[in-house]
Amino acid sequence: MLVELGVDGMVAVEAAEEQDLPPLLQGLPWTAQGAVAYRVRWEPLLIEELELEKPSFEHRVARTRSAPVVQVIARAIHAAVGGEIADEADFLIDPADL
Repeated sequence: MLVELGVDGMVAVEAAEEQDLPPLLQGLPWTAQGAVAYRVRWEPLLIEELELEKPSFEHRVARTRSAPVVQVIARAIHAAVGGEIADEADFLIDPADL
């Protein structure tokens, strides 16, 4: 699913079976057969700016404005399906911190 944000890019929501789990979730009884991973991520209009050390001002503004949208979607998915939340580095996040 894609959520268009106009000049701020878009938010992508993906759901897929996941076998490569974050280290903290590996070996748990409920993850032995894998799990379903829901990914919520922001995509800027100019994707190459994600790799820049100093992205443009417009990119930084768009990222800041899109962050609450990503958080609302992540909270809604967690409220509906439960489970654990991991950040980009596979560290677990308390849902209250979203």
